[in-house]
Amino acid sequence: MQKKTALLAILMSTISFLGGWIYGYKRIPPSIKLAYILRKQIKNYHQFEEKPRHEHFKLSAPNPDIVFLGDSITAASLFNEHFIMPSRIYNRGVNRDTSFDILNRLQEIIYLQPKNVYLMVGINDLYNGIEPIQVANNIQKIYDILSKEGINIHVQKTIQCQPSKCFNTISKVNELNSILSSKFKSKLIDLSELNAKSGLRGDLTYDGLHLNKKGYEIWISELRKMPYSDFK
Repeated sequence: MQKKTALLAILMSTISFLGGWIYGYKRIPPSIKLAYILRKQIKNYHQFEEKPRHEHFKLSAPNPDIVFLGDSITAASLFNEHFIMPSRIYNRGVNRDTSFDILNRLQEIIYLQPKNVYLMVGINDLYNGIEPIQVANNIQKIYDILSKEGINIHVQKTIQCQPSKCFNTISKVNELNSILSSKFKSKLIDLSELNAKSGLRGDLTYDGLHLNKKGYEIWISELRKMPYSDFK
């Protein structure tokens, strides 16, 4: 009896491991129902994970000098620690945010009444199949809404991803940045190698999408080069 129980335990563990490997590594779910359950649990976990960050936003004092607005690439940088200045810098990057998500949470930015907003968004939209023109139109809407509130908004080109991780997205990023260049012309902030048409270099990222220390150093360096820069 004990032998059968042990064999059953080993069998169940093996099935569980293989199922997890197939779903996690190969992205092939064992069944549609199970895939739905797993994805729902992952989504619920991420929502729980982000809730404290959104709650923390509500505690912020108004009238910061600079707000960085974007997705996880923005969220991961401690911009307020990169610059030597008395300015108050708020980071409003949120994991997995798209241009649609930012449009939906603009009221919180308007409430703060910052002097300047630096926007960088788009990779999540494109990765999820949204067309570059739609993303560009959303960025234009964000620009127009904040401008009407008397906020200086600075649009940055969308940062690329590494070819080995998201090859099909690279051309979409190039198309988006081309549209943004035509919309904002000289006002659009180019981030040098981070916007390379060939994609993001491997030495600038730790996972193909998010920047490492060297990647953020380039971003900061490009902001410092801006005429009449807010950064020192």
